[in-house]
Amino acid sequence: MEDNILKKACSVLVLLIFCFTYINVFEFEIISKNTAYAENIDCEEEDTNLIDIKVRDGLYDPKIYDKYVSAQNEEDLFLKDYYSPRYFDELNNNFGNNTKGSCGYVATGMLLSFWDTYWDDSIIEENYDVRTKLSKSYIDFPVEAPGVAPEPFSIAYADDETYYQNIFNTQEQYFQFLLMSMGNDLYGIEQGDYGLASSNMLALFKHYLFEYRNFSKNDVEITSTSLNVRNKAIRLIKQGIPVILFIQRDGGAHAVIAYDYDEATDNIYCHFGWGANTTHVTFESMGYTKCYYLFALNFKNNHNHSNNFYHDTEGYNENKCICSTVIPSAMECDGNYLDTLPTYKWNSLIKEKWFKNIKLYHEFQILDSYRHSIYKVSHLFDSKYTLTAEEWKKIIDMAGSNYYVYIGLASDVDPYWDDYYYSELFSEPTEYAFKTQVKPNQWGFEGRYWFENEGIRTSTLSIGDLNISTRRLRCGYIENSYIILSPRRENAGEAYFEMNFDKKVYAFLYSVCLWSNSENLDGIAIIEVKDANGNWSQLVDIKTSNQLKNKSDGLNRYVMQCPNGIYGIRFKCTATATGTRNKGRLCIDDLVFCTNPNNTQFITTGYVKTK
Repeated sequence: MEDNILKKACSVLVLLIFCFTYINVFEFEIISKNTAYAENIDCEEEDTNLIDIKVRDGLYDPKIYDKYVSAQNEEDLFLKDYYSPRYFDELNNNFGNNTKGSCGYVATGMLLSFWDTYWDDSIIEENYDVRTKLSKSYIDFPVEAPGVAPEPFSIAYADDETYYQNIFNTQEQYFQFLLMSMGNDLYGIEQGDYGLASSNMLALFKHYLFEYRNFSKNDVEITSTSLNVRNKAIRLIKQGIPVILFIQRDGGAHAVIAYDYDEATDNIYCHFGWGANTTHVTFESMGYTKCYYLFALNFKNNHNHSNNFYHDTEGYNENKCICSTVIPSAMECDGNYLDTLPTYKWNSLIKEKWFKNIKLYHEFQILDSYRHSIYKVSHLFDSKYTLTAEEWKKIIDMAGSNYYVYIGLASDVDPYWDDYYYSELFSEPTEYAFKTQVKPNQWGFEGRYWFENEGIRTSTLSIGDLNISTRRLRCGYIENSYIILSPRRENAGEAYFEMNFDKKVYAFLYSVCLWSNSENLDGIAIIEVKDANGNWSQLVDIKTSNQLKNKSDGLNRYVMQCPNGIYGIRFKCTATATGTRNKGRLCIDDLVFCTNPNNTQFITTGYVKTK
């Protein structure tokens, strides 16, 4: 009886623990998905049971040097909404030399120099800073990351350990030597042993931030933990907070900056502090098997503009703080085609913590060629936007041949941001990405009309995923403009343009008009299609179903769906066979064929053809 009561009590306790855990996890997920800005995870000291394996891998070790020489960077960043991946990816030279196993000090300096550039320029004294000169009046990417000046090679590679020990203890003109001299005062550095244990790194961070630079614990929090290191690192990196990882290999340990993460492959990318060819590599690819300790900083004080970037204008240095990268710039468009939905992307680090308190956001607008707004989205907390099919059709119907994309800044708290914007001109698309499009000039037709007694003209064309054979009568490519049928002429009376396909076509788009207002097309104008058995049948009467404008007024695009698939299309016109001039002229512009039964939708627009 007592055993049953005890079992039930244990079960209830386990259930309560599970429910409490689930509720907390669920609450975190809701916050993550519904807040406009990613919530930075508070950094805090979590683990005092430090693992005191010294990190001391450096270029003095021939095995490490071989790894450094053979290393290959991953080229593309995966987290592009935050500055930290861009900073460390372009930090090629401005950090301490790790020629004597001083990787812990190198990593400490790199992390502090990031926050000095990113958040508060008082973190590192100006005399240690390296400033980056910009070629333009704004901070573009990629650009060399500022940091701290490395020690000269003559000192870094000195063989005399007594000389080296004396240099970093007495001459603090380089930031790494300042950190090492602090370390020597705090816990002692034995000659020739410049490795750093996790307990020592924590002591160094505390001393530097709270005593040397006089920050309070309300200004900055430190994370130092050996608990769930990899997952903790990923959570921080994904929210723009770089971390120092202590990593192990067979026979050694190293300190790196982890700053980028690929969700698809679950890879963490690191800066190894050895040189430019190890700025975006995984620790596994460099022979390390696990990460066992983590350090991170999170500054809570107010943002203090950095002058680590500058633009030289006629001898005057104009300081540029990295927070100015919230101003939109450098737009590109993925999918500016009629059969794909466009995604507009621009440079703007809108998700950063700089402007979180004033709830800064983007306003996305499409403007016509006269800069009148025809579409607007507000409160956009992202640096990209994809139009829906309905939005895309509305825009290209209303915009004309050109349109502008406008990205502005706005805030519901601070009203003075509307001076900052970016706009770029785009052309209305006329082409297709995933369908086979044939323009009039691609058929290779002559610029004349052939009579029947001159022979039926034939040709073949391979384009996209289609092989097309053609037959035509009184049909040519006229004035480098359209494919034109002309049946109204003495000794004529009929014209056609026939296409035969080597595979099924499930939908097609065509554009038609009359050459002028006086064509006298008094017969038929139809489209016929061919089935799998070679039988032709009428699909549509162009004269009654389509609005036939003349070419100066533009063409209309029409889409025909053929769910069972067709193997041929024939445009056919008839008219009274009279006159000495070519009349009854029906113009055919681009033809677009869809051979994929699962992708038969088109966005159709009216348009005026421009040569």
